[in-house]
Amino acid sequence: MYVSDTHALVYHTLNRSARLGRKANQIFVRAESLQAVVVIPSMVLWEVVLLMELGRLSLDQSFEHWCRRLQNHRGFDIVPLDWLDVNEARSISLIDPYDRLIVGTATRLDMPLITCDQQIVDSGLVETIW
Repeated sequence: MYVSDTHALVYHTLNRSARLGRKANQIFVRAESLQAVVVIPSMVLWEVVLLMELGRLSLDQSFEHWCRRLQNHRGFDIVPLDWLDVNEARSISLIDPYDRLIVGTATRLDMPLITCDQQIVDSGLVETIW
């Protein structure tokens, strides 16, 4: 099981897998074929909404349909924000509040995080895969 950050999930679901690292792409391919599970923190979904509102992201379907497709696929697991994620995030010194909560979720679940965010990678707070 793996936790996905926002960019990794967006690259995968919008068929931009060429932007994913080789290992990250393999994990998403395995999740699609039910050989792995990619956990999606609910904060990732909120960040997608904000990126859409800012005009920095456009989905090829409605946000609701996109979420339902993920929710109904057994290779993906959308997890709600838990107070334990917030508690973990409190001690994380990353600037971006969404990254703090996503890293907090990966820490709480003790799972590697699929990300290329250099600040997260350099922090060493969680195992990262790209």
